[in-house]
This record gives sequence, structure tokens and C-alpha cells, in this order.
Amino acid sequence: QWLNVPSDFKLVALNWFKGHSSVWARVALTAAGLGGFAPSCAKVEPLDFCGTKVATTPAADVGSCDTFKDLKINAKTLFVDATGLHAPVLAQTQVDALDRFLHISYDVPELQLSSCSPYPYDMTCGHALTCGAQQFIVTPGMDVRV
Repeated sequence: QWLNVPSDFKLVALNWFKGHSSVWARVALTAAGLGGFAPSCAKVEPLDFCGTKVATTPAADVGSCDTFKDLKINAKTLFVDATGLHAPVLAQTQVDALDRFLHISYDVPELQLSSCSPYPYDMTCGHALTCGAQQFIVTPGMDVRV
């Protein structure tokens, strides 16, 4: 499997979102040890770096997850059929085993970042940035700036 999720690994819940690159993504991914996935300075939106919902409705190309049935249909399309991905991520049996929604709650305090901040919080592409406190919930398929 593409993300090394064993095909016999049982999932009970799943969430995904369409992420838009930002300076915050550079910092957060590097801090999580995933710097190889961090966007380059040329691809970020430095003035809109706060992690937040971009739209209140799910991303149109992923599909709405208003019901649990929609969740399973869209999870199959995205992760089993690999629509828009490099390769399948999950097996159909894993999607079939889903039995609940997974909502991700963000409660991010105000952040002030600059090139003078300690590593990795200095990876701001030369910008001094302030992001007000954010509280929001990400539901499956939502459009999010990360």
C-alpha cells in the first residue's frame, strides 16, 4: 500500500481534507518530522498562512459526506479507486469496516512566527506572520488551508 497501511489493518473511522499549501504547512510538517512533504516557498500563500476552513462545504472534487453512506462511497472513490492519488491507499475491506465519523477539532492558539523564531518555526519564507486563535472542526472531505 502507498502509505504503508497493512491491508489487514482494521479501520473504524476515517477523515481527510483537501489541503491548500501555506507557510504554516511548512512549519507544521517539519515539526512533525515530515519536512519532505513541506511545500516550497514558491508554492505557499504567505499572507493566508493560518490553518482554517477555506469553505464551509466539502471540496467539490471529493464529494459531500452528509451521511455515513456518503462517507463510505467517497472513501472508496478516493482511497480504494485512488481517484486523484498516485496509488490506492486502502483496501475495500478496510472501507467496509468503517463504522463511525471521525471529526478533527482544531484549537490553535495565536501564533507569531518569523525568521527569528526557533527552528522549525523560523521556516516562514522570510515573512513575519501573525495568526489569530482558531477553533474549527474538520469533517471528511472539507476544503482546508493547512
